[in-house]
Amino acid sequence: MLTIVNRKVVLPVLIALSFSLITFILCELVLRIYTPQMTYSKLLFLTGEQYVNGDFIPFTLKSNYEGGSLSQEFPGQLVTIRTNSLGLRGQETTLIKPHKTKRILILGDSYTFGVYCEINQIYPTILEKLYRQEGQNVEVINAGYADGWSPDEHYAWLVNRGINFEPDVIIYGFFIGNDISGILPSGWREIDKRGLPRRIINPDIYIDKHGRIRSKVKDEKTVGTDFIYKIPLLRESHFLILASRLLTKILHIQPNSSAVNQGWGETPFDPILKPSLSENNRGKDKLFLRLVKGMSEVANENHAKFLLLMIPVNFQVEPEIFLEMVLGSNKFKIERDFFKELEPVLKTMNIEYVNLLPRMKEIPERKFYPRNGEVHFNPRGHKFSATELKKKMDLLNWLSR
Repeated sequence: MLTIVNRKVVLPVLIALSFSLITFILCELVLRIYTPQMTYSKLLFLTGEQYVNGDFIPFTLKSNYEGGSLSQEFPGQLVTIRTNSLGLRGQETTLIKPHKTKRILILGDSYTFGVYCEINQIYPTILEKLYRQEGQNVEVINAGYADGWSPDEHYAWLVNRGINFEPDVIIYGFFIGNDISGILPSGWREIDKRGLPRRIINPDIYIDKHGRIRSKVKDEKTVGTDFIYKIPLLRESHFLILASRLLTKILHIQPNSSAVNQGWGETPFDPILKPSLSENNRGKDKLFLRLVKGMSEVANENHAKFLLLMIPVNFQVEPEIFLEMVLGSNKFKIERDFFKELEPVLKTMNIEYVNLLPRMKEIPERKFYPRNGEVHFNPRGHKFSATELKKKMDLLNWLSR
């Protein structure tokens, strides 16, 4: 009698468990094929292991590093990331400028570094190639990521190290998305004669033993903070990651905007989506202008030219395609053209610039960004940027033979 009762209880349980397991496996397979989620291992891979603690900025790039990164333009493919002995992405070079060589030093963040693209596909490399095709002995030094994340870190790297490369031209690749919000005046430790930083610390981040940048707090640069990522094994399940995000959204555990979850912060893209900067970023636009002016003055004092490259977000160029895709909501709209506001200010400071936004919008078939919503340039975007820079410098006759 007991055996019959046990069978009546156990059998339905086994059937239910089997059905649940099969359902879970099928959902997992479907998601992996059609809607893959950001697993923990993929997050770590995208973070990269090319970083090391900096002497005067929070981090810089390892020397002689070689690794891989996922291609955004060609899903499933890897791009190679290499640094030279000086900790720069690019071919081997020397600190001392070779005889009869013109040098361009490009400061910037991930766009200048060229994330998700091969070295021969990014704008610093293409710019050098354009000059050499004309028989000009021009070398382009790519300081992207070696000089940190934000304008104040870029400035500190320039005055401590970058100017020692003896550049004839200094270009600052300014990304409108989060460069301004990344300025951290509380971390300025040594100040120069301009009242600008020579040394910066950021107590909220650290470099782990693998060479990854990790955050001690959840801020606008932090991704992968969902609770599911704290649980080994489960954080590799596409189904459980999706279920966890849906649950937190339903329970309002974190803000609904996926812009926050993708690492853009609670006030994403302030200089674009708001008529004025939010309280968190108020005053940083003025600090940005001081830093740009400082870079220009450093260049002039060292007999170099200075140019600001304005790099737009994909949804500025093609809002009908990317605005909702990037921000995860249709409630956002473009309220401000910070680049246009910046132009007359730069003219009063006698700073040359290239504003890519109107130029990109003039091209009927734009496609300067991957169509999956990734905000960084694809190879076409990099090539366009290099071409526009070359046109501008030719017009200014900066690197004439």
